[in-house]
Amino acid sequence: MTRPRIVCTVPPQGWFGGRDYLGSKVLTDVMADLGYEVFLLDTECFYSGDAPGIHEALRSVRQFAPDIAIATPNAGYGLGVQVKVAGKSHNVFTDLLEIPLALCWDDPLGQFAGAFLAPLPKSMGQSRPGALQRLRSGIAHPLIRHYGWDTGHIQTMVDLGLVDEGRTAFHMLPAKQAYVDCGSATGSPVAYEQDVCFAGNVYLNQVTSDPLHKFPEIAQLAERVAARKLADFSPSTWEVLLDELRRLSDADRTRLKLLPDETFFWQAYRYLVWVAANTHVRMGVLAGVAHTVDFYGAFADPKSVDLLKDYPNIRYRGSVDYVRELPQVFNRSRITVDVTNQLAQRSVPAKFMECFAAGGFMLIDRRPDLIAAFGGAAAAVTYTSLREPHA
Repeated sequence: MTRPRIVCTVPPQGWFGGRDYLGSKVLTDVMADLGYEVFLLDTECFYSGDAPGIHEALRSVRQFAPDIAIATPNAGYGLGVQVKVAGKSHNVFTDLLEIPLALCWDDPLGQFAGAFLAPLPKSMGQSRPGALQRLRSGIAHPLIRHYGWDTGHIQTMVDLGLVDEGRTAFHMLPAKQAYVDCGSATGSPVAYEQDVCFAGNVYLNQVTSDPLHKFPEIAQLAERVAARKLADFSPSTWEVLLDELRRLSDADRTRLKLLPDETFFWQAYRYLVWVAANTHVRMGVLAGVAHTVDFYGAFADPKSVDLLKDYPNIRYRGSVDYVRELPQVFNRSRITVDVTNQLAQRSVPAKFMECFAAGGFMLIDRRPDLIAAFGGAAAAVTYTSLREPHA
């Protein structure tokens, strides 16, 4: 049987600190090594609106004649490859080439909202109803294939009526080869360079500079959600957010446009979960660690770096290359303390697997998908309260 010809998306090199570009390259290199014919479609021209670049990209991909498309490293880049035809946006893969498009989810709630509800409103007054139907229409394309790494994401998408039961395949995120190679190369006992580290992003600057922070009800909601998470890691931030919204009166939810069928709800979700909860919960854990924490990252909100100086136990060590350097950081740290990205509901991002694959050791908040996969071994390296990682 002839192997399918695959077109894969290549993110703009500078986006998300270059991490998405490197993540995409790792995946496409593996496909090429397995013997597949792969066409790398540079997506930058589509995002910048470079008409000549788009024309050349379309000519080249049509000449390649792919059988399928894969959005690497995640779904957003496949959805972003669009062109205008008669004033209407069309996806290059599903609408023009009419080939299947595999979407590997990041956070389907926030990412699909950004793709299908754009431009998202900056205030309640700009909100529009009908958000759920617009999301359903975009996601339900018969040529789209869904792959989720979090069972909570999958169930929430089903509960909202955005995907049908059984239409999304579940696969936890694995460690990339560079981390496995690092761990395999370690011989005699490791010479540790730091006792405790954290590698990731916080958004200390963006929390207060985001336009949504100026709305007192939104800022207060963010504080309540984060406080509840720090008190109890068991429920997901999505569950806590929904519970907080249920505590509001019907009149307030309607006035604030905090109903899933309103486009402002999804802008608020992206701020409350991606930015505010992520930052407040991570900093709440790291600030309480009774040791110096070597902090690597903060590339997604560089202005946060100066604000880290307000935390006396945190020592900023810069941003490191995701493929060439981060494996060594994990390997040379006695303990990596982490707090799962708050967009996750039941699972863990690849970072957890990659730390152990690199020969490191990580403590992370307890996640049901992780426990289901690894049982007692996972329970032994996870915590359920602020007291546990601070010993």
